[in-house]
Amino acid sequence: MLKLFILRHAQAAGSYDVNDKERPLTPHGIEQAQSLAPSLPPMTLAICSSANRTRMTLDTIQSANAVVQKIIHSDDIYNGSTDDLLTAIHGCDKEETLLIIAHNPGIHQLANILANEDGGKDRELLCCNYSPATLSVLECPIENWNELKPAKNKLVNLIIPD
Repeated sequence: MLKLFILRHAQAAGSYDVNDKERPLTPHGIEQAQSLAPSLPPMTLAICSSANRTRMTLDTIQSANAVVQKIIHSDDIYNGSTDDLLTAIHGCDKEETLLIIAHNPGIHQLANILANEDGGKDRELLCCNYSPATLSVLECPIENWNELKPAKNKLVNLIIPD
């Protein structure tokens, strides 16, 4: 059984004076990311969008003592669709714990399509919203990431920071 952690980047600044890809986290976004670190076991691999706000989210989590063994920064998942995100995941080996950090709407759609109907109240909440720094934790009954399929994975935790 493999575990997938699906994270939307923490709160980012508006795009008033920088292009979208360069937007940084707000101070509140940094606090959100720091608050997630205790919820993360050591990660075998993180796939992170190449946008500044996703990189800052990952850096902040690591600064708050989360362990990530290997990181891939990907232009392919910057504002990527669900298909782009699935392609990135399917390209991974047998990493036991995989963290993917990306953007809405693709990251929310990914969590929704992968989770089965088990999950109780968290499953209901997952359907409604995926605000910044929301983290879904899925147990995936597979041996390799290329076997990941929609609606076959159990949502075991949903963390929505303030």
